[in-house]
Amino acid sequence: MKRWSAIPVLLLAAALSLGGCSRREDLSKRAIVTAVAVSRKEDGGYKVRTESLSHLGSEEKSWESRTGTGETFAQAVTNLELAAGKSLYLDGCRVLLLDGFADRGELETLLEEIDSHGGVRPLTLVAISPGLSALPEEDEQEESAGEMIFSLLAGRELTQVNLKDCLNLLETPGRGLLIPMVEREKGETQVSGYLSPGSIGLLKVPAGRLLPFAEPETERVYTTVGEGYSADWVLEKSAIKLRPRVEEGEVSFLLEAKVEGYLLSGRGEIGGEKLLHEAQEDICRQLLEEYAYVLEKIARASGNDLFSMGKHLELMEGKTWQQVGEDWEERLPEIPVELRGSVLLRDKKRIDRQS
Repeated sequence: MKRWSAIPVLLLAAALSLGGCSRREDLSKRAIVTAVAVSRKEDGGYKVRTESLSHLGSEEKSWESRTGTGETFAQAVTNLELAAGKSLYLDGCRVLLLDGFADRGELETLLEEIDSHGGVRPLTLVAISPGLSALPEEDEQEESAGEMIFSLLAGRELTQVNLKDCLNLLETPGRGLLIPMVEREKGETQVSGYLSPGSIGLLKVPAGRLLPFAEPETERVYTTVGEGYSADWVLEKSAIKLRPRVEEGEVSFLLEAKVEGYLLSGRGEIGGEKLLHEAQEDICRQLLEEYAYVLEKIARASGNDLFSMGKHLELMEGKTWQQVGEDWEERLPEIPVELRGSVLLRDKKRIDRQS
């Protein structure tokens, strides 16, 4: 019994030994990719740039960038692997940067091709990088551009858009999508704006014109200037409520915007309760102007349902959505929207005295 029972033990030990050697050999031939940049060329092919770990020590790391081309995304990846002599471990990619598409259809085709390749994870963050400038083409670098871009995008509602989000939102009528644009200038990487990929066209949006959507990661100070005064205040909350209305088969919406915060300081000819009241009125006016800008100059101009009005209509008025949903993108620019706003500011000095 002892002689026969030893045979499976020996076989198991041999299998584990062989498996361990194979794994170590595979890892030595893999490039752990931290970021991927993909540009669609004018001839229809693709340029792919990757950032990967070139050295992983106990106390220090280094990264390298490589660029390859191909008729398809998969072919470009294969050419990169042949040139590097390593398999690209795309599952480690944290940021996907895109450039070179002329319309929404080309963007969707590019995303679908990357997704069908299967290497890049669906939750990888997506951004636009004109000229792929955010991912420098350097052989060796001591800092990871991919990690820096990830930290810039992650954790914020406007900038945290992943591959799965992009595919779902582009394929689903009645939902909106903004993709952050990341550029590197004078050695500094920043979010320079957003791309609105709508059915009418691609529209670049300045970063400073999206106050209505902002839910800051940290409290942000604004300055409001009115007649005879200026006030510094902190935005704590910014939210909207969207309500569809259906009357005699006609669809319209009520959009209510709400801002809460507190007044830090005021200067000028007025003060106290009057300053607080005037500041609230002027901020509310500015808030509604910003929403009107986003609605007219971005959502309707590009055909991008940024407020997801179609989705709200589907949830609250399902029968109506069945009638209008198929051509929603064509209807969107003509849908009436009533805007309302409310601003609640607390006086910080009064709060400090009470505490």
